[in-house]
This record gives sequence, C-alpha cells and structure tokens, in this order.
Amino acid sequence: LWKPNEILYIATDERNATFFDDFRRKHSGPLRFFDDFRELADLDSIDSTLYGMIETVVSSRGSVFAGTWFSTFSGYIVRLRGYYGMSKYFTYYSWLDRKFFMHEWMNVGSGSLFAREYPVAWTGIDGDKFVDNDSEKPRKKAREVVSVDGGTFLERNTLYPRDEMEEAKAVAESELNKLGRGLAGRPMSETPALLGAFRGHVSCDVNVDNSVVYWNEPQGHRDYAFKTPFGVGTDKPKYLAFTPDGGGFNN
Repeated sequence: LWKPNEILYIATDERNATFFDDFRRKHSGPLRFFDDFRELADLDSIDSTLYGMIETVVSSRGSVFAGTWFSTFSGYIVRLRGYYGMSKYFTYYSWLDRKFFMHEWMNVGSGSLFAREYPVAWTGIDGDKFVDNDSEKPRKKAREVVSVDGGTFLERNTLYPRDEMEEAKAVAESELNKLGRGLAGRPMSETPALLGAFRGHVSCDVNVDNSVVYWNEPQGHRDYAFKTPFGVGTDKPKYLAFTPDGGGFNN
C-alpha cells in the first residue's frame, strides 16, 4: 500500500511504542504519530476531547487509508474521504478478509450497519434520486482460483497502482471536480442539487486551510427553504442523547 520512504501516519491510542516495531522494520519511510506534532502544533493548548476529531481530518487527507473493521472512527474517516471525492480504491481495511471491501458497491443493510461505511453516504448526498451504484470504473478481476475445498472464486486484485492513484487524486481534487465530489461523486447531470452551487468555506478569526472543507454550501430554493422537522412547532429545549449500544459504545 505504501510507497518506499513516504510518511506513514498512524492514528492510534496505543501508548506502547514497541507495538509498532513491525511497521518500522518493514516500512522504509518515517512513522508519525499525534504526539510528534504536540509542540509544533501547540496541541497542549487544545481541548483534548478534540484530539480524535483532529486525527480524523488528518487521516481523511492521506493518499491511502487503511482502517479498522468494526471501528466507527475508521468509518467516519472513510466517509470524509468520500465527501472529499477520493476514489474507493484508495481505502483498505487491515483485516485481510475485508481488505478490499470498500472497492465494491454494497447497499446499506447488506452487511453490518456499523462495521464499515457505505458509499451511498457520499454518492447520493447531492441528488434527488436513489443511488444504487457509483460511477467509478470497476476494478479488474484477477484469474480464477481453485480453493482448498475444490470450489473456485475470482481472486481480488492485489493493489490499485499508486502511480494511477496519484493521477486520479489530482483529478478528483481539481477545482472543477471538487463540487461534484471528484471520483466518488455522480455526474453533474445526475446531481441537480449542485446547479448554482459552490464549495463550502470556513470563516474564522485565524487562518484556516479550506482544503479541509468537505461540504458544499446550500444552494437553490430547495436547500434554503428546508426546515428540519425536529425544530418545527415547539419552543421546548431539545437534547442530543448518547446511548450505549450492545457493544458498549456510545452512539
């Protein structure tokens, strides 16, 4: 997945540095962690509850991302990458049985709802029609392989060539394609909500790199006239509740 000598950023809460010795032995480039930037970015001055959000943004901007199956942290990073317009072929999972799962379309409900992300989250966000596929070219299938039990299956591709990946990423991030979410989005003809739209921006009293913006500004009468059903007809205060799920995680 990784080019020789390129920086490998690892988003983790593991505090034992020796846990990553295998990465150091097998990857020729430098490894970087959140703490490596603590002084440079003055991270101690930031509320520590925001650290996870910072790492989410950092990870979402990587040329390639390998996430953890069942992780909602990885899931949101994958979703952000879709919003940014990055190809599905730029995302992998560390669990080998699920390594290439993001490379093929899967409808919500066809698998676990929280173990992974589903591409409809970003391919269908800018249009009115139900979306049941993406517009990316299908990944080539490799040769047919005979399994140990005598059956056959189509062997998945090994890796998406990094040189092709970098070219595709440049196309996806061009100003022309940002609005339509690059390689991950739908053709403009199929996303009428984008007509007259422009890319979102951050207004702040400090300098903000707007390349991290993943949203489009509201556009057209439909978006400006929208009112949430949760805010109509009452002045009573409302609350956002976090409830532990069956696995003990807050959702």
